[in-house]
Amino acid sequence: NGGGHWQSLQMNLPPVSVQDIRFQTRDGAIVIGTHGRSAWALDDARPLQQYEAATRAGEVVFSPRPVTAFQRGSTLEGSYTEYGAANPPGGASIYFYQAKPAKSSPVIEVLDAGGRVIRRVAGSHPVGDTDKTEPDVTNFAGYNRYVWDLTGDPPTAWTTAPSKDDRRETSGVPVVPGDYTIRVRFADRTIAQALSIKPDPRLSWTQAQYQQRHDFVASVDAMYSDVNSALDRVDETEKRLTDTIATMKKNGASAADLTRVQTVADAGIALEGRLSAGYKNDEDSINRPGALREHIQGLF
Repeated sequence: NGGGHWQSLQMNLPPVSVQDIRFQTRDGAIVIGTHGRSAWALDDARPLQQYEAATRAGEVVFSPRPVTAFQRGSTLEGSYTEYGAANPPGGASIYFYQAKPAKSSPVIEVLDAGGRVIRRVAGSHPVGDTDKTEPDVTNFAGYNRYVWDLTGDPPTAWTTAPSKDDRRETSGVPVVPGDYTIRVRFADRTIAQALSIKPDPRLSWTQAQYQQRHDFVASVDAMYSDVNSALDRVDETEKRLTDTIATMKKNGASAADLTRVQTVADAGIALEGRLSAGYKNDEDSINRPGALREHIQGLF
């Protein structure tokens, strides 16, 4: 309306002179050239263009743009000697609008072409190294974005692992290119949108080869889940045996009985050592070899 009403889109852009603005029609991105702060981009401006319709509807899931399943890799160990910046989020950006926060965050589901739910996003995750958590799907009034990493549900986690980083799995088996459905469950209704995933144009893989890779990684993923589940059961058993031994000592159990229970506990410790090296930090893998769990991780 000729500037009668406007709202800043500053976000993480520093206060700086903007010398040029371009609208990238293929992806709906707005790219600006600044004086002294390089180029900045708003990845997808289409949800903003539909603001009035969204406010009238109250809840909207915007049609996601097609995404390419790039085969990622790097020949660099890191940006120790090179200038570099963070990559944009990899995967499919799912934007939705809600007029006000719900009692709990919406749930996002991804369905394959056959209608099977292959990824369900709900719950929360830890914030850095703190004990705080935040929802996997944001629950803000207005615009929200979730970036799906183009993988299925994560494998079963080893919830009692020595390292906090190993106690939560975040990614599953990479999906094959094709047609998918994004479904967002709000409190009172569910809205779905179609999503197209395209193959990496740099690769000459056929659809059958993508499927073969998927099936192989899925079989490895299943083994990894089984090992993590076994480790949780072993840890639970070890804890019960430790408590049992303490109670037996308190009640004056015989040395023979204590020895028998301790033998079982020692066998559990030995079994855990064969299942996992129990790394506590990133340097442990340099100092000592892995066990079954770490070998399976190497197949990913």
